Amino acid sequence: MSDKSPENIKKMFNEIAPKYDFMNNIISFGLHHIVKKIAVNKLTLKNDAAALDLCCGTGDISKILANKKWIKKVTGIDFSTTMLEIAKKKNYHNKIEYINADCLKLPFEDNSFDVITIFFGLRNIPDKEKAIKEIYRVLKPDGEILHLDFQNGNRFLDFIFDFLAPVFAKILTKTPDAYKYLVNSKQNFLKPNELKNMFSAYKLKQKSCFNFLLSTINAQIFYK
Repeated sequence: MSDKSPENIKKMFNEIAPKYDFMNNIISFGLHHIVKKIAVNKLTLKNDAAALDLCCGTGDISKILANKKWIKKVTGIDFSTTMLEIAKKKNYHNKIEYINADCLKLPFEDNSFDVITIFFGLRNIPDKEKAIKEIYRVLKPDGEILHLDFQNGNRFLDFIFDFLAPVFAKILTKTPDAYKYLVNSKQNFLKPNELKNMFSAYKLKQKSCFNFLLSTINAQIFYK
């Protein structure tokens, strides 16, 4: 994908949405479900918390959050309408509200959420600093933000993923170029320390940092 404008990225995610879950299961051998649950379990918050799941995709994290007793309501945000349609069907829960919105212009008042999550999403946002500003704005004092993404920490496993993802996409989907883009965005994403510095620059302090799958995935929790 040569044009990486927000409009083209949105179009790409709408196109890959129908097979997005299928490809995630194939590429990760189903391990992404375990990683997501463990990461969410690292959050420590008070009861009746309001949660915001940014770049929620097909709703996996929104559903995990909604199943927590201490979560009162979950709002899942994505700019892909097709992803949200799948989320509403696949991961319906009476605690969850899915909204089509832009992470750079969140339609919420200041200090609205106790917890915010963003999994595999920040690297697809061109203006990351503005997204973090919005996160800070809508997060309540003492609230937590959980970020999770690839970190390119294991050369062997990263090589396998970077090789297999486009190959499987070419065989199993009609959107192989989209997976070339996703591999490229993974390879060029911020390192954990760089990400920590970016969040810190916007007054979000790191609470914890942990790795999964032999350091191929990194998660960090920041608080306001």
